[in-house]
Amino acid sequence: MSHIEVVNRFEQDGFFVVEAEHYHDDGSFWYSEHYRWVSTEGNKRKRLSDADGRLVLDDGSLAPRTTDSTGVSTDTLPEGRQWALRPGPHMDDGSIWLVIIQDHEARREVYAGGRNTLDRGPTHGEAEEIASGNTALLTRFADVVGDAVEL
Repeated sequence: MSHIEVVNRFEQDGFFVVEAEHYHDDGSFWYSEHYRWVSTEGNKRKRLSDADGRLVLDDGSLAPRTTDSTGVSTDTLPEGRQWALRPGPHMDDGSIWLVIIQDHEARREVYAGGRNTLDRGPTHGEAEEIASGNTALLTRFADVVGDAVEL
């Protein structure tokens, strides 16, 4: 059974980087990869909802609902209000593992062996926003180093 382990996470040139090592089914080393996310991802938040899935407004009240002609109800944002947001980045451990596992599976289909440390993603964004995003991501994913999965 193949194995993937996160061995490091750090900030580099405005990116949040997770380093993962990938292993063959026999346990031998296959490749190491740096997975990068634009650090501004750390500033994005999910909207807050109650236990029933209703969206919450910035004043703590529930968003009003409208129903369309097919009977589908939708929470609406009243003029002058904003959505309440969950604390912490919108990304979670699953966001990171999804990318890493998809890369592993795609490479398994194409070739076996070698070492590849290609960097991913464009470089852009303003320094202040990048720095604040990196702080949020580094804090949120402090415990991801040492995590591993078996496929």
